[in-house]
Amino acid sequence: MIVSNTTLDILDRALRGDHDALTYLTNTASIFIFDTATDPSNPHVYGCWNFFNQTLTEVERYEAQYGHYAHHPGEGLTPPHLQGQHRPGPASLAPHVQLLTTLSRRAARRPPAADRALVTTCLTNASRSGAYNVVGSPDQHSRLLTSAMETRESLLGRIAALAFDFALHSPHGPSSTSAFADPVSMEGLCTIVAANAVSSGPEGLRHLVVDWIVPASSADQLPHFSSAAVCAHLADEAMSNRGAPAGTSAALQSLFDVVVSGVVGPLLAEAVRDSDSGNGSDGRGGPTRNQRVAAMALRALERWCAATGAGIGQVKRICSDGETKIDIVEVISDALYSDSEAVIDAAAELLDTLLKKNAEDTATMESLSLVSTFMQSVSGGSAAAGLVQTEEAMRLKEAERDVILVELVSAVGLQRLRFDSASSAACRCLARIAAAIALAAQSSIRSGKMGRASNGLLELLLKGAAHPSIHVCGICLEAIPSLIAPGSNYSDRLLPILQQRAIVPATLRGNRAGAGGQDADVDFHEYTSFRENLLSAALAACYKNNRSFYMESCASAIDEFCAAPLTPQLPFQLEAALFCLCAVSMDASKRALLVGASPAAQSAAAKASVALGQAQTADIAADAKKHDEELAKCTFSIAQNPATATSNPLTLAQMCRFIAKYSRWYSKTQSAGALDKAAELALTAFNATASPDYTRNEAVKDLIDEMVISPVAEAATALRNILTRSPGRFTTPEALAALESGWKASYTSANSEEENIKVEDREALCSGLCRVLAALPSDQWVSSLTALATPTIQYLEAASKKAEELVGKEAEQFTILDRMADEIKLLSVMVRTFRNAARKSESSDKDPNPALIAVLHRAWPCLSHVSEKLGSYAMISRSLSDLLTCCVAVQQSDSEHEFFLQVCNMAANIMAAVKSSNGESEKHSTQAPMLHFVEEAVDIYGHVAETVARGTSKSTNADLNLHKILDRLLVLSFEAVEEAAGAIWASGSEHQQQGETAGEASPPPPPAARPINKSPDELAAMFSLLTVALRRSPVLLLNLSSGKDLFSRAVQAGTVAMNEKEVDVSRSALIFLKTLADLKAASENDERSGATYQLISSDIDESIYHIRGSVVNAAVAGACGIYPREVLDPAASLLSAFLQASSPEEAELAATASLQQGMFKLGDDAKRAVLVVLGKAAQGRGDASLLMEVFDTLWSLHQGEDAHTFAGGDAVAKFVSKYGQQ
Repeated sequence: MIVSNTTLDILDRALRGDHDALTYLTNTASIFIFDTATDPSNPHVYGCWNFFNQTLTEVERYEAQYGHYAHHPGEGLTPPHLQGQHRPGPASLAPHVQLLTTLSRRAARRPPAADRALVTTCLTNASRSGAYNVVGSPDQHSRLLTSAMETRESLLGRIAALAFDFALHSPHGPSSTSAFADPVSMEGLCTIVAANAVSSGPEGLRHLVVDWIVPASSADQLPHFSSAAVCAHLADEAMSNRGAPAGTSAALQSLFDVVVSGVVGPLLAEAVRDSDSGNGSDGRGGPTRNQRVAAMALRALERWCAATGAGIGQVKRICSDGETKIDIVEVISDALYSDSEAVIDAAAELLDTLLKKNAEDTATMESLSLVSTFMQSVSGGSAAAGLVQTEEAMRLKEAERDVILVELVSAVGLQRLRFDSASSAACRCLARIAAAIALAAQSSIRSGKMGRASNGLLELLLKGAAHPSIHVCGICLEAIPSLIAPGSNYSDRLLPILQQRAIVPATLRGNRAGAGGQDADVDFHEYTSFRENLLSAALAACYKNNRSFYMESCASAIDEFCAAPLTPQLPFQLEAALFCLCAVSMDASKRALLVGASPAAQSAAAKASVALGQAQTADIAADAKKHDEELAKCTFSIAQNPATATSNPLTLAQMCRFIAKYSRWYSKTQSAGALDKAAELALTAFNATASPDYTRNEAVKDLIDEMVISPVAEAATALRNILTRSPGRFTTPEALAALESGWKASYTSANSEEENIKVEDREALCSGLCRVLAALPSDQWVSSLTALATPTIQYLEAASKKAEELVGKEAEQFTILDRMADEIKLLSVMVRTFRNAARKSESSDKDPNPALIAVLHRAWPCLSHVSEKLGSYAMISRSLSDLLTCCVAVQQSDSEHEFFLQVCNMAANIMAAVKSSNGESEKHSTQAPMLHFVEEAVDIYGHVAETVARGTSKSTNADLNLHKILDRLLVLSFEAVEEAAGAIWASGSEHQQQGETAGEASPPPPPAARPINKSPDELAAMFSLLTVALRRSPVLLLNLSSGKDLFSRAVQAGTVAMNEKEVDVSRSALIFLKTLADLKAASENDERSGATYQLISSDIDESIYHIRGSVVNAAVAGACGIYPREVLDPAASLLSAFLQASSPEEAELAATASLQQGMFKLGDDAKRAVLVVLGKAAQGRGDASLLMEVFDTLWSLHQGEDAHTFAGGDAVAKFVSKYGQQ
């Protein structure tokens, strides 16, 4: 049957996702229209309240018409089947009513004054269009306005009547099947009542609570669920509605006592007492009515505490002093025994909020104590008397909170008795409560003040840590590390549980993943995250409390697993034991390295451990020796029987991680042979995992597909760390031959179709090999480095020819280009790593540049050919940019930067190739990679070129060459960017021609009107380059051979780019413009900067003058919700710099103009507050952090379509109070 009801039909189509219906509902909730079509003789204003009223009427008519069917299916009329219904009948309208309440809440959050303004705007627009003549008819205008507001009041009264209708709360009454009786729908109705009360102002809020809710609830004249729900949403609305009228927070504070003691407390006590009884069940299979009331009352108490900042001590006093004398702590404790997840979850939320407040109060008291002590020492007792009195009062409150915490700790501890039999959902809530209370009471638990009262809680947390659900375990592990007292045996009881949790569950292994089981609540990636974070932190806490026991336990397990016959489970057990050692690698390796340390160093390490709250070690020398022995034992156990460690990829990867993390210990241990065994294991693992045959095994491949870490990557990292820590140990012919085999294996893998090895893994291996080569005598550098680079260069030579032959066959060509880019990356690693390592080696007096230049000259013909023919492709351009950047620092001796000139020529060729390609496809590059290279060149050599540009001293031919090269690179960079992002540069030029002054600057263009930016990464790179050039060589930048116009256009483009939606572009433009202002500021504080500034002062001053208004306007408008949040801080910093770089008159004019833009919606009081802050910034009072804070608040207040309603609201009033003081 087709639904004939108009509004229900719209809601039905909206639930189906119909775009037109959704748009209609969105518009209806926020606008009013002047309706002359329905009755031309009697026009009226139609808006959301009319729509909502009509919908309620249609729902009631529907239920009256088809109500018989709900009780007698098959008789009478057959109701329509609407979207979301579970069975025919009136109850199927619940989704429609829920959607209606959501829309109504949005409208109810508007203050009545805002609705009157919307109606007035509607009538004004109608008058202008000729549809309605307001002029001369004030009575008609008043009548229509009054009628519209009366409709609102009538509809909201109708909703309140439904919310508090006992018939809708009766489980067996005739209205029990109504859509309004649905719990979610009913809560939605209560939300509307609360939203309207809050939006009506403090008096409306007090009227609802004092004159209606409190007396009616005390007389049991209101349904319990609705009373609790309205109270909950009153506090929630007051917090979440940023447009809540001024005074709302104060009203909430004044009403807290009466609401808690007169409504929420009694409702909660009664509902908890009867929550699990059969009485009141609605028969729908969900929570009982009492359980829903209990959950809602707990939510209400939590919301009011969160909104008012009330602590648990205050709540207890209010409830115990009230008319009904309720022990609220006992009531909350009883709620924990509920069978309802909703009740326990609500209790968890409440305790979270109360205990956070407890932590804040504790921190405040500690700060107050420090201030009081300081004041007494500085000015004597009289000045600190007030502070001491306040501190004493807070100590009394703390003592009260401690008593309550003991009660809660005992109550939660008793829940351990039902933990084994409770559902996973209930266990999760109980674990959450236990963790929150444990963290709040951690100091008392650790110090032993609670005595045996905490035993039950600690036992419950241990049960939670061993619970089959990873989620329950994770919640408990968040608290457990903070509870381990130095010297206690709690960590020794916990460690076996954690070691068991470290074993990857069978349900997550390879092709069995997701097959179900006790750990099916997470996937492999979630389990890995759990291990790396929560489990690792708990393991570290156990280790620090009993280091020797921890190391002995893990080492014995590894020795046992390596010696035992191989079984399917054994490798995963070994992997878990290795993981446990990796989790403490930083501390354990440091402790093991104390074996050879001096007694003073050992004593300092022992004192540091105690200072950090760790268990005291009686004999640190013996402890260090124990660590060294246990780590060596682990290494030799694995080396003697590597089959278990290498039998599956997960265990092999963990073994390599173990070697990598303990590489520093391996490099210095006195245990003979440990380093060699570790290197042998790592190289064997690398050769095995890099082999194309490794992943042809289906079981291995399945497990690798699930793993977060890669076995070959971990092996490469282990090799790199070992070689980096002890490069001299591997310079023997035998070691070099073995390493050469690993390098060849990497090429065998890379050349295969299996793709086992990634370029990052090859880079790691290459980095380690380069450090070994740098440890060789310097006379072997050229030959050894050339031998390392030969396979790379040979591949590039062959691949470049093949790539040209495959023109037109994109799939095949791009595969080769990707591989060529990888090989160029390897050359970059060789240059960078070898140069750095050689300069730090024993042969550091030798110059590594000749060896590098020999390799680069060998590769240069091929690289030049690649740059000319294939440099326009993105992957080639990026990798060549990285290589050229590395080459900037490589210098030929006795030359006038000839090699640097070759590098720059190649960069120019790539720029030309990119320019000619003009972005033919997404595979083609932008100029960004080459701009990064130019930035590096300017950063390294800019100071030399700057000296030449100043002309203040005699320059050598080499300096003149550098100046000429950098000038050319900068000019090419400007030309490249203007070609690719011409729209922004062109728009910047147009602004410049208009000659806007600070007061005339136009506001930023709306997003739709902004110039199109085809290459955001290119623009971001260009502004980053300009920032470096301004810092390193400003005179050069402003006096390029192509003229000053380049720089002035860049400055204007920067003001346009400030408003770019791409974060990187706007951020880099903001930083560039700030650098411009900083340049002027530096000239006033630094003599050398001042001398430089004199050469360019007129250009800089003129640039700042022309863009000041645009910059200030854009920054303020951006803070009004236009900018992405990520750029607020640089925008505030820029604004502060520009205001300080301006005269007081200029700053005042620009600041005032910026606040006249339509983007600012918070009213005149907020404008004045912002002007005060801007004035402080202009005067240099305070740093940019104040403006950053204001920008962040402004941005938050401008979020949402209803930001214009916030003016005069509580949030804006707080803003004005905080920042409006002179």
